[in-house]
Amino acid sequence: MSSVAKGEPAEATWELLHRAAARDGKVSELAQEYEQIAHDKRIKLLAPEQQSFIFRQTAEFFSSVYGDVDLAVGYAERAYGVAPDNESAFALLESLLTGTGRLARLARLYLESAERVADVEQKRVLLGRAFGIAGALDDADDLVIEAGRRILDIVPEEVTVRDAVMQRLIAAGRHADVVDLLEKALAREPSPPAEEARLHREQLIDLCFTVLQSPERALTHVEGLLALEPRHEMARKAAEGMLEHKQLMPRAAAALSDAFQAAGELERAVSMLTFELKHVRGPRRVEVQRRLAILRQDVLGDVSGALELLGPVVAGDPGDDALRRRYVALSLALNQPDQAARLLSRALSTHRDPGVRARVGVDVGNVYVRSGDLKRAHTAFSKVLESGADPEASLEAARRMAELFSDTLEPAELARVLETIVRLEPEREPRQAAARRLARLADGELGDAERAIVGGGAPVGAPGACSF
Repeated sequence: MSSVAKGEPAEATWELLHRAAARDGKVSELAQEYEQIAHDKRIKLLAPEQQSFIFRQTAEFFSSVYGDVDLAVGYAERAYGVAPDNESAFALLESLLTGTGRLARLARLYLESAERVADVEQKRVLLGRAFGIAGALDDADDLVIEAGRRILDIVPEEVTVRDAVMQRLIAAGRHADVVDLLEKALAREPSPPAEEARLHREQLIDLCFTVLQSPERALTHVEGLLALEPRHEMARKAAEGMLEHKQLMPRAAAALSDAFQAAGELERAVSMLTFELKHVRGPRRVEVQRRLAILRQDVLGDVSGALELLGPVVAGDPGDDALRRRYVALSLALNQPDQAARLLSRALSTHRDPGVRARVGVDVGNVYVRSGDLKRAHTAFSKVLESGADPEASLEAARRMAELFSDTLEPAELARVLETIVRLEPEREPRQAAARRLARLADGELGDAERAIVGGGAPVGAPGACSF
């Protein structure tokens, strides 16, 4: 032990000692010496690597010379225990465990070693060894589960490993762990293939209902399954069963209405959305109203019902251009321009986004035109032009003012209208017409030679240009 403490391990010298003991019949005496050294309290004063070396030599002696593999394994364990990162200690213990058929301990050795390995591929190899050994043993289900779970952390798409772990968890009655395992498989990146996801969702729905008795957790997978397969009968029946559950009903109804619409069963979607509208609150209510309004108009032809639903949605969010235009068209079709003008004016006054305000302002102006209130229409279009917040809205307002009020506008205001058209109009002919008119106006009533040049002298190819 003193030579080891001095940093002189000299493996060859220890091997010569073993040979001499065997040659001279001193094996028993050397065994006693080894036992005395191994149990000497002073050994703990040595560095871990030095302790490991002594225990390795002791294990080698009892294995290859003395012939007591049980003692050899014990000392190899001690060598590995004090220096688990020592490759020689690991290799010796691995060899002895393999040779003595102590496979459960060998699998555990690989699991322990995998915890300390940084390289992912090396970790996967060690865990694979542990998993393979444990899978061939009786009464090693815990080892299979532990090794398999850790493999899935690295390679989540390993279906064979996951199935083996699931079988053992189910056999052990650990159904909550099965649910966790399947949910983790669903959450992996990249997402599992559709067929695998469908199977996992079906298993999860069954487990959550029948074993865990957790309908809320089941509903998450009902939603996922219906999103994947809108016509899935088991998922639909499960969702329908939860419509009687006060807390889960809104989510179940939403899942069903989404599924019916995705499957093209529009009348059933209308029915479910109508049911949902009676109970839902918050942002989902706005979405339900929006979808139900569109379906009532497009599928059922119920324009009055659609208009009634659209009004509050547009008032709350006038920035949805397509929905707002649908609302305006319905209002005009039902000869309700005054109501539309009031609703849009209130929405315009409360919205902060200048671009949205400009687009709503154009619709307000058009509604006033339809109702015959040209004065208010002029005011609405003028405000849009003044803001300049949205180019398309500004162009539309300028077009409408040039069309409706060109004979009554003051020259300066008409010039601003025409300049907007010249600057923003993408079509060549109307842009050139506005430019020529601006040039005549500037040269005549305005007496503005510079503006006349701007109106008449820009290149042909782009907005703001004209050609004579």
